[in-house]
Amino acid sequence: MNRRTQCITVLVLIVFIVFGTTGCIDIARLINNLNNIEDEPKTTNDNDIMPGGWSDLRMPYSNEIEMFNGAMAEFSEEVFEPFLVASQTIGGGFNYTFLARSVREGADEDIITIRVHIFYSGNTPELMEIWDVVPGENGNYTGSVMLYPIITVGEWVGSTFINTWLGITFELPADFEVKDLSDIGQPPGQIYDFWLLHEDQKTNIMLLYVDLQSGDPRDHSAEDYLEITKGQLQNSPNRDYEFAERLDSRFIAGMSYRVLRTTFTDKDNQSGEHGFQDGYARRYGNAIIVFLAVYDNDTKDSVDAFFSSISQVLRRR
Repeated sequence: MNRRTQCITVLVLIVFIVFGTTGCIDIARLINNLNNIEDEPKTTNDNDIMPGGWSDLRMPYSNEIEMFNGAMAEFSEEVFEPFLVASQTIGGGFNYTFLARSVREGADEDIITIRVHIFYSGNTPELMEIWDVVPGENGNYTGSVMLYPIITVGEWVGSTFINTWLGITFELPADFEVKDLSDIGQPPGQIYDFWLLHEDQKTNIMLLYVDLQSGDPRDHSAEDYLEITKGQLQNSPNRDYEFAERLDSRFIAGMSYRVLRTTFTDKDNQSGEHGFQDGYARRYGNAIIVFLAVYDNDTKDSVDAFFSSISQVLRRR
């Protein structure tokens, strides 16, 4: 009997004692379907480095339960009890994936199972994602629905923009103004957070979120989004685009983004003047975070200074 089988056997015995036959069958079905759940990415951030493999599922140690409770405290007042955990050593800390359940007073259908992703660097544990483990037909667990993080737009406090979901803040540059987002036709599945227009009335910067909740999140990444964007630009009826040979990377407020850099010329432009359009993308939970910047040689430094001025704030739990 290997270590994983031993852990599962002990777990089933504990569940039988605590929850009875029904609870034991419920956990057994969950364990039998963990392979489907484990095939999904343990985290959805594009730039996570995963040099180490994941450990076998096992019962959590007391210090891991304490860490779990600390990370979950600000998310929900409801008490969840972790019963299985897998861990992974990465650069700068550890990834943890917990399976936890909340047993409410009432019938068996009030038992909720969640999958929680936590990053721990030795200081404060950081809650990364929470997934609701969804029962399928015949009591099998066949999929997950993301509960956290949920897309939330920021707010302007005077001339300061703050988004605690994304964890960014900045001061409005003196040469930009805030434009009304109602002037933008927003396609389904896209949520705009801000639109800044330069005093030259051409240079502009936008932040938007592509909501992936309705699709299969495993089929989307920052690179996927930028590749789709490239195809759309190639078919533009108004501009001719030239693309950088490869995607660039840039840190914005401590988070790494993939960058598609382009040079464009208006098709009716006889002078041959050109501009630049950059798309910054990062996968974050069930969304693609996208910064768009359109500028020219005269405002290039101003746009670069803006992105450098964006700083981190504590992300909302």
